[in-house]
Amino acid sequence: MKIEVDRAVSYPEKVPEIIVLNGSNLQREVLAIMKNLFLKVALLLFLLSAGLFLGNEKNEVAVIKNKTTDFLDNYYPSRYNLGKSLETTVNKQTLIISEILNESGKSISGYIVTSKDYQELLYFADYKRELFEIVCYDFIQHATDLINFTTNSHFESFVRTDLINEIEKGDSSPATAMKFWGTSCGPPFSLEENSCYRNCCYYVLWVNTGCDVVGC
Repeated sequence: MKIEVDRAVSYPEKVPEIIVLNGSNLQREVLAIMKNLFLKVALLLFLLSAGLFLGNEKNEVAVIKNKTTDFLDNYYPSRYNLGKSLETTVNKQTLIISEILNESGKSISGYIVTSKDYQELLYFADYKRELFEIVCYDFIQHATDLINFTTNSHFESFVRTDLINEIEKGDSSPATAMKFWGTSCGPPFSLEENSCYRNCCYYVLWVNTGCDVVGC
């Protein structure tokens, strides 16, 4: 027996309108979407890089500060004060020079120099005013030097120099014409036949602490 079923076919009352974009309109829409997406990505990358830079900057400062205070706390048996600090460039390396004040905070007791690039201690100078001496630490060479001034006037002229003020004045001549720290020797010369000598000076913070004639 064959059963036939009537199926009603329904049609929408209104056929949706189809918007057809021509080639130029479609291209403009795609470019607008891509431009908006690019700007959002660029902004996100900028914010991320700025956050990382500020975070690294804070970490570098914290590391340097901790190493500085750890050393000074062990070196000075009594209280000390940290004074002004500034950044300067020596041999393409960024250095942070900090002045150390005595317990009363009225006079400079020395300086400590750190590397901002590598977060390491580099140099330290301590003024022994009662002995007319300067104790110098070279952390790079693991060397300690004791500079004894033969005259009170020479020592006083050395310690009266406010290094940070001199740098802030913009006088770059010490940084370019003299050695920052350590020994610098002149050209060889002879006093007698087959002899060889050189005049070598020891510098601390661009200041000449004294010279000696040494053999080559």
